Amino acid sequence: MLAFFFLATATFSEGQAVVLVGLTSRADLVDKCGVVKSFDSASNRYAVCIDATGEMVKVLGANFRLSIFVPGGSLG
Repeated sequence: MLAFFFLATATFSEGQAVVLVGLTSRADLVDKCGVVKSFDSASNRYAVCIDATGEMVKVLGANFRLSIFVPGGSLG
């Protein structure tokens, strides 16, 4: 019996809160929260602004997950 698995590619929108995971070249950013700013189709990466530092990094969609953090560290 053959089984086929299809992985859905998640898409993210500008302004979504995310947490970075599985980074190897920038392990210092793992578990950091940020906000999606844009998508660069040429590099297939999202521009994410790291909340704690304001640093802008380009990240593959596989290296972050949606988060429930509030950008800016405020609860409103």
